[in-house]
Amino acid sequence: MAFLTLGWLLAQIVSILLCQYVFDIDITSYNFIDFTRIDVIRLNKILNLVSHIFMFLLPAVIFVKLVSFEPYEFVLNKKPSKKIWFVLPVVFVGLTVLNELLFNLNHSINFTFISKEFQESLEYKQAIKSKAIYSYVGTTWKSFFANMFLLALVPAIGEELTFRGVLQHLTGKFFGNVNAGVIVSAFIFAFIHFQPFNFLPIFTLGLLYGFIVMYSGSIWISIILHFANNALSVILMHSGRYYNWDFQTTIWTDLILVSISLVVILLFVKKYPQASKWNETKGIYLR
Repeated sequence: MAFLTLGWLLAQIVSILLCQYVFDIDITSYNFIDFTRIDVIRLNKILNLVSHIFMFLLPAVIFVKLVSFEPYEFVLNKKPSKKIWFVLPVVFVGLTVLNELLFNLNHSINFTFISKEFQESLEYKQAIKSKAIYSYVGTTWKSFFANMFLLALVPAIGEELTFRGVLQHLTGKFFGNVNAGVIVSAFIFAFIHFQPFNFLPIFTLGLLYGFIVMYSGSIWISIILHFANNALSVILMHSGRYYNWDFQTTIWTDLILVSISLVVILLFVKKYPQASKWNETKGIYLR
């Protein structure tokens, strides 16, 4: 958490300096939730990009460069098995449908165990965040690809390097158990999104991304799946706003798709087991 907090502080400092000296913007004079103004929307995009770069992407890259893990090839040096690419579409479909099921389940949970005022505060903050993302949708292909970069590619690379590339390994080695590393990093991954009413699907995605990295021995797979998940959201966001496309499935269809995906994945893992050496390693070593 200290690692993420330091990144957050660095992102705030860089954002202020960038706006003041590069864009000549006094951010103290802006109402950041006035999404009717195009300059506010653009400013939010700038701050979003800066926060992801300096809170996730850059610190993770610097940390990996400074610290050497055993086995050291866990981050990007090890290429995933070619066989994995054939089952990857099935994994993506299963994760997408499961994510939708868990999203609906999370929203059906009764949160009366917390105070009404606190619940309303959480709902308001999550609604503002959703409204900010929705305001990014423009009317051009330029806007579409900009959102692909800002909302899909940058978070996928930065968050996977941070949570699966660094935190999962650090916590796994600290507890002496790779499964503990997966669970702890997934919890922090969900917590850091500050979306309590979407906590369950985000936490589950974090778990599954972690186990996928553990199985494959490469972070490339989780980066691709994370990007595909975010990219699908961007596509649905744009198509839903401008083409009135509202694609929905029934719960039974979702359950069938998840079941089929699970069977295919289990058969694949059984046929092509990957021997992990994570539990054989102890600690981290400075170069």
